[in-house]
Amino acid sequence: MKQYAFSIKSEKVDCSSQPPFVKPSYYQETLNHLIRMGVTRGWKEHTWFRVQELENHPLGLWTGIQKDFLREIEHAKAKVRIDEELQVN
Repeated sequence: MKQYAFSIKSEKVDCSSQPPFVKPSYYQETLNHLIRMGVTRGWKEHTWFRVQELENHPLGLWTGIQKDFLREIEHAKAKVRIDEELQVN
């Protein structure tokens, strides 16, 4: 599988599973939006449905977004837990 890396705002963003014909910033913005929704209470089921819907897009525009989502959501969940613990204390 090809590796694609793009530079956005002088920040290196690894979009290894992103197809080359989707604008890099749009892919990353969509992924970030899905992550924000995924860690918001009450949106887990809808977010997962949307991730699968994008992954199975008939033209393959979002192939790999499911893998990227699963990788990033774990980091985001851990950060949310830490933030919630800090607010309680």
